[in-house]
Amino acid sequence: GYQTAERMVASNTVRERLLLGTEALANERSQTYVLLIGQRSGASGIVELRDVRRQVDDLLNAAEREITATQASLSNTNSSLATVSRIRQEVGTLRQQADQSLGLAEGLRGEQFAPRWFQEATRLVEELQSSRMTILQRERPLDPVLRTEANLRAFGAILSESIARSQALMSRALENSSQVGGLEIDSISQNAGRAALAWELIDGQMAVPLSESVKESVSRTHENYS
Repeated sequence: GYQTAERMVASNTVRERLLLGTEALANERSQTYVLLIGQRSGASGIVELRDVRRQVDDLLNAAEREITATQASLSNTNSSLATVSRIRQEVGTLRQQADQSLGLAEGLRGEQFAPRWFQEATRLVEELQSSRMTILQRERPLDPVLRTEANLRAFGAILSESIARSQALMSRALENSSQVGGLEIDSISQNAGRAALAWELIDGQMAVPLSESVKESVSRTHENYS
């Protein structure tokens, strides 16, 4: 009844904040990576990066506030809070290392740190995604349509992240094809596989009678992706 509805509203709000934070962090990962590999330089790139970082911080702060505010409605919020707090600390450490690399030895140092930045930032993006999925699993909507829509948002986020990751890796490959090794090619291939799996999961949800607007959104995304 009322408690179930209250729990679902709280779950939706927290997951929405985490989704926006995950997308912003994925954006920061890609922008920092492009600067590190020297594909974009100059003051404008740094200024833009600062804005992106501010957005990530604001969204992760908002996620923490929402989780704290919904402790009475959601279960195991301490675990979610600890995860977001740790990710924020790790992002801060990575940023310091990236700034050192961007500021020293113009280009060469950045090139050296770029793969590690990308790998570690991607791990944190995946952890944020995982925290959203954990909350969804704990607070699954009973209504099949609401449950399906929540699943579609989750699988859509995985698809979006896979595409963003591939774009950043392809930037590197196009910038310096002579230095692209088996690891990079494997990563691009794995991302293509993740994206294909996300589409399979999305398509598997479409048997439920969804609203026309949701169907249209999925259809439009399919067109843009293919």
